Amino acid sequence: MADMSADWLAAQSTEAADVCILVEGAYPYVPGGVSSWIDWLITTQPGTSFSVLSLLPRAGTHRPRFRRPDNVIAFHNVYLQDFGSRPIKRLHVPASTDALAEAMSELTTHGGVQSLAEVQRRLSPFTQRLPLPALFNSPVAWRLVEDMYAIEMPSASFLHYFWGWRAIVGGLFATLDCPLPPARIYHTISTGYAGLLAA
Repeated sequence: MADMSADWLAAQSTEAADVCILVEGAYPYVPGGVSSWIDWLITTQPGTSFSVLSLLPRAGTHRPRFRRPDNVIAFHNVYLQDFGSRPIKRLHVPASTDALAEAMSELTTHGGVQSLAEVQRRLSPFTQRLPLPALFNSPVAWRLVEDMYAIEMPSASFLHYFWGWRAIVGGLFATLDCPLPPARIYHTISTGYAGLLAA
């Protein structure tokens, strides 16, 4: 299995693949229907180059269950629950967090491409000053949690809301911060964070 892991991780071409497959929590690590279908899709098209971006909860001892097909030229892992850099304790929190909180609340409760675009637009002034991983562990994030809690669940347990927020928004920010490998076409296999990344 160690050789298979090294072989997958060695696939780091910077050339544009014909197809980039975005997969969440499956290929090449989990055997079964979805992974087998993806492996079949790739191996039956040897003239088409692929890159694979695999979204996982966190780094660990994931071992590939499939051999890397020769036409997979690039492979990347993105970890959704390990997002964020060292906490920033002191940072001026701009007043515009209210609008960002409203946009994020709309996205997390109702979804939609327009809501995603609005979150990205509202995040832009913040990410021009601070990288997204730093922002996630800063006073700005704390203000966002407070604002979104007041919008969505002011009568519920704040502690439960906070940890749920960290899981959902950590995955959201990890996907927004992920540079897509170059490809002519992007194909997502699921509608979760992989679908969000594709959008």
